[in-house]
Amino acid sequence: MNLFRSRGPRRGLLRRLRPPQLLALVYLLGIALGAALLHLPGMTRPGVNLNTVELLFTATSAICITGLVVADTGEAFTRLGQVTIILLAQIGGWASSPSGRCSRCWPGGA
Repeated sequence: MNLFRSRGPRRGLLRRLRPPQLLALVYLLGIALGAALLHLPGMTRPGVNLNTVELLFTATSAICITGLVVADTGEAFTRLGQVTIILLAQIGGWASSPSGRCSRCWPGGA
């Protein structure tokens, strides 16, 4: 299944979305993927028990670049967990920057 090619009247899923919808989709997928990654073994330090809601909040906070935390990032997460949080913040920063919203950056943009 090719999401970017259109064939006749049918268009790919990503081409049917307007830029604000695509931006929202990027944020939602980033939050879901970030929370799933933070659930993996080795992301938190031994003895630190963060539940699903706390990890979802951490991923949301990272990708929305708010800086809110429920646990000290340096104390609760391993290096791999910290790198994951930093990458989520980078994705969120790119998506909220003017160059990230540029219509030429999106599939089918001018």
